[in-house]
Amino acid sequence: MVRKSLPAREPVLFGVYQTLLPDLVSGLLVYQTLLSRLFLCSRGFFLGLLRLASLLLLGLYLAGLLLFCDRLSCQLLLVHRARQRLISSGWPVLFGRETSSFLPLPRRAFLPWGIIPLTGIGRTDGTARTIRNDPVEFGPREANHKEPRPMAQPIDLYYWPTPNGWKVTIFLEEAGLPYNVIPVDITAGDQFEPEFLKISPNNKIPAIVDHDGPDGEPISLFESGAILIYLAEKVDGFYPRSPRERYGALQWLMFQMGSVGPMLGQTHHFRRYAPEEIPYAIDRYTNETARLYGVMDKHLSGVEYFAGEYSIVDMAIYPWTVSHEAQGQKMEDFPNLKRWYEDVGARPAVRRALEVGEELRRPLEGMDQKTRETLFGNRQYGER
Repeated sequence: MVRKSLPAREPVLFGVYQTLLPDLVSGLLVYQTLLSRLFLCSRGFFLGLLRLASLLLLGLYLAGLLLFCDRLSCQLLLVHRARQRLISSGWPVLFGRETSSFLPLPRRAFLPWGIIPLTGIGRTDGTARTIRNDPVEFGPREANHKEPRPMAQPIDLYYWPTPNGWKVTIFLEEAGLPYNVIPVDITAGDQFEPEFLKISPNNKIPAIVDHDGPDGEPISLFESGAILIYLAEKVDGFYPRSPRERYGALQWLMFQMGSVGPMLGQTHHFRRYAPEEIPYAIDRYTNETARLYGVMDKHLSGVEYFAGEYSIVDMAIYPWTVSHEAQGQKMEDFPNLKRWYEDVGARPAVRRALEVGEELRRPLEGMDQKTRETLFGNRQYGER
């Protein structure tokens, strides 16, 4: 999001003017009363001096009154111009009270530094108190983040259609970033190739190479959580800006990385891919999956999305809930999670993302021994 700002302005000392005007008027009335009484008891030379003094003091009062009016009109003109500029830029104009990030403002609404309200929040030390409203700034591409700047080259995405791979395609589709898909067939052992290990030392997908990195040089990243944070910061969207809300989102992203992904992955393995049925393992991980679904359902009872608004957290968690039936779970048992699941799944970008490489995906039930060895066997533990 490109943040706009207005030139710094001197604070509007409206409270001072409100105090000055009554003093000017009351002082003038008192002075006129005093002069009228002196005129009645004065003669000759003294009367002339009093008249001259009265004219001088009256001139000073009028000059002060004119200065006040001029000062006030200039400040009101500045405020009016600033307000018109805000309106034309799509910013809300809120004067007279401090705002918080929980006000129902437009998604792209920001109050810039330097906008001074007329009353209510001026500092007593004579300095301006600035206002800034930072709503959680992420969400639908067309409404909630800056348009990505033109990129010299598309992002290279090393990918296979799995829940972890879908996380990144969801983000890229939501953000509208150009990308090239480089398939890494994890069933054939592509993840162990030296070229790929240079990018992803842990031999896992996804990984990316951004040829337009932070300093204009290429950068490679592995681990889906790190990739999501990097991309969110790159486009300045789908990730909160304020520290408190950012850490709130980060804790749920770590919840996905440390709990949802590993535990649901183990559930998949022992329910579908293990060479023999192990009841203890099936019960252990199926129950843990149900517990995690309960944690998510309870959290979503109070918020629309995991971080308040749609973010990289939802992009990270959603792919792992797509196969909830294979995990032994029924969405009907988790109504809040079900509502969120249907909402995220209905997003056009999410639907497009899950179709990326769909022709590459094949069922693993009944896999041959070579494929099993590649995915789950000793080949995982060989030296690289």
